[in-house]
Amino acid sequence: MTRENNCSRFEKGFHLATLLLLLLLLLASFYYMSDARKLSDESFNFRQITRFLNDNWSLEPGMNAIPGYQALVALVMKAFGKRGIFSARLISTGISYAGVLVFYLLTWKLYGRPSPVKTLQFALFPLLFPFFPLVYMDILGLVLVLLAFYLVLWRRYTLAGLVGMLSILARSNNIAWFAFLLVWIVYEHYGWDWRALLQTPLKFIRLTWSYWFGMAAFATFLLVNQGIALSDRSMQPLFKFSLGNLYFDLLLFAFLFLPLNIANLRPILLSLRKKKWLLPALLLLFAIYFFTFRSDHPFNLAEPDYYPRNQLLKLTAESYLWRVVFFLPVAFGLLALGVARLRQQRFYWLYPFTLLGLLPFWLIEPRYAFVPFSLWILFKEEQSPLVEWLTIGLYALLAIPMLVLMKQELFFI
Repeated sequence: MTRENNCSRFEKGFHLATLLLLLLLLLASFYYMSDARKLSDESFNFRQITRFLNDNWSLEPGMNAIPGYQALVALVMKAFGKRGIFSARLISTGISYAGVLVFYLLTWKLYGRPSPVKTLQFALFPLLFPFFPLVYMDILGLVLVLLAFYLVLWRRYTLAGLVGMLSILARSNNIAWFAFLLVWIVYEHYGWDWRALLQTPLKFIRLTWSYWFGMAAFATFLLVNQGIALSDRSMQPLFKFSLGNLYFDLLLFAFLFLPLNIANLRPILLSLRKKKWLLPALLLLFAIYFFTFRSDHPFNLAEPDYYPRNQLLKLTAESYLWRVVFFLPVAFGLLALGVARLRQQRFYWLYPFTLLGLLPFWLIEPRYAFVPFSLWILFKEEQSPLVEWLTIGLYALLAIPMLVLMKQELFFI
């Protein structure tokens, strides 16, 4: 009994130390970036915040997204009488740490005990960590999706729906994850028995009314606004679908989960040997990829020396050889994803909604992958402690130097 209590105290101490370490790390990243020049879209976002601080409710020229994040930051800054970029970055860092806490609570709710390992992987994930202290809307959008999902797990469906609507105001592409929450609720209550759903329509409406209201409101916005973009609709046409983000995120998966993917090499090779249809399917995918890959959005053509992804996309679009080279990690990422396991059957809803969240976007942008990668870390089945801690080490080795290089304005994600 004493030994169990000691173990329990040790685990609680380790969890508390992990959360404290991450708080200090995020504060250190904020302090380091607090005097940096405004990076990339930070200037644009901060100008919109300044408009709101000056009681000017007009949109910054070129503002295409719903400015929910900018309005929230301006509201907090006004409440405390602050105006500078220092305060805006501090608020963003606070939002980011709230996201770390929500993710930690999600692991607790899903698995019966919290996972500091998954929380560390989430907090240090190299696509996320550099954005935590920056004036960007994407982290708020992610945090609200995670919070809405947490409320769904507690069966606070109406409140979760309201938070989900706020997530759309922070990032309009979160409409896909709003739909994910609705399907999760339906599946939890009815599974595949749609007849039971039809037999209890009042219960179904009571459970899900806030989601139908949110979707109707979003559809009305699309109709009245004639698209998702607020100003320059040519930058985000409503019905222009693209596979570019899917290809790019598979490439990222191959590298960002490298310890896991190397550990799964044997299952990958076994799949190729046993499933005779797999190689022809990959060849068919290569043909589709070869003729459908495009990187012609104006933002993907801008400043390739500052945005390495734009340089890579430019080379891939212009060179057949680079197109073949680009496909190799894409194919490896897809094979690795195929053998990786999620911890519960219901977690596989992640995949169709990732497609739904990525396909409508012409611009190839890593920030669109914040929610799917975060949920994949949450849902994935853990490997050996060596693999999990090597992943954490890899993320630290990538994330912290990236923050340094971004402050020096040598590159931007």
